[in-house]
Amino acid sequence: MVVVAALLLIALIYLPTGESGKADVKELPIAWPPAGELLTRWCSSGSRSASVEAALISCEGDCYTLVRYWVFFPADVEIRKDIPVRVSEGGEVILERNVTFYKRLMDMYIHTPVLLLKLPEGAVVTIANESVEIPSCSEHRLVPPQVIYTKGIFTGWKQPVEGLKYVRLMGGVYALNWTGTAKLTCGTLTLSLRELGENELAIVSVTKGGCDVEVGGRRTHLDG
Repeated sequence: MVVVAALLLIALIYLPTGESGKADVKELPIAWPPAGELLTRWCSSGSRSASVEAALISCEGDCYTLVRYWVFFPADVEIRKDIPVRVSEGGEVILERNVTFYKRLMDMYIHTPVLLLKLPEGAVVTIANESVEIPSCSEHRLVPPQVIYTKGIFTGWKQPVEGLKYVRLMGGVYALNWTGTAKLTCGTLTLSLRELGENELAIVSVTKGGCDVEVGGRRTHLDG
C-alpha cells in the first residue's frame, strides 16, 4: 500500500518546499525504502499509532536524510492538508516549511510523502510532536558515497549517456536509473550497482569531489 501511494505522488511533481542555506526540504515521488536498505540508517520517534521515521543517507559537512510521518487512521475518509516540518539547531529553528499530509479512501494511514532533508549534523527534525536528531538517532554516521535502492517515478530526467539517467535532488544527492549493471567511482573507491527492476531507482549521495557513474563502458560525472 505504501509503495503504491508513493508512486502516485508523481502528480505532486516533487516540488521543492524548502530554502537554500543550512537546511532544506523536498517532497519526493518515491516509496519508503524496503527494510533491507535501512539496516544501519533507520530511526524513529513515536508509537504504534503515530511516528516520524528517518533513513539517514549520509553526512559530510551537511547531512541528508529521508523522513516520513504517519498517523494510523482507518476511517473511510479522504484527507489532504499541510503540516509543518521544523529543523532546529541548538534550540533555534532554522527551517520551517509545510508539506503535504494526506489519506485516500482505502488507506489506513494519513501520511506525508517521503521527504528529503538537508540539515547540519546534530540538528533535530520535528513533525507534529515527534522529533529525531540527525545522525545520532540511527547510531551510525554514514559518509558518502552511499546508495539506497527504492521505487519511484520521476519526471525531468537528464540522460548524459545511453543507458543512464539522473535527477539532481539536492546538493550531492541524486536519483539514478540505469539499464543493466553500473559502477559508481569516487576517487579510489568503486561501488558495483546492481540491475534495477521495474520502477526501481537508486538514491545516491556522492563525495564533495563528485563521483563518476559508468554504464556499458560509458561514464558521466556527478558533482558533489
